[in-house]
Amino acid sequence: MLSTSNFLTSCLSFEDRQAGVSIIYCHQSDKYVYHGYCLETKLSRDLMSVEFDVLEDAISYINEEFLGWQLQLFNDDGGCGSCHAK
Repeated sequence: MLSTSNFLTSCLSFEDRQAGVSIIYCHQSDKYVYHGYCLETKLSRDLMSVEFDVLEDAISYINEEFLGWQLQLFNDDGGCGSCHAK
């Protein structure tokens, strides 16, 4: 499961899909938001995207929506540089 201590270095995975939480800056509201996402990794296609103001809400949503998926560490580069969404 994702947690507040591993969401920047880990994701949930199942076959060719990846789900997780990232941090995004919103220029319109001049604040950071938490982005819950699910990607199809082979095609780098966004399958689901939801924004949250509270980190714990984003993590709970992803953990509940993708229950049973395996926790996976991003590659050794770590963090955003290893994300399939780049």
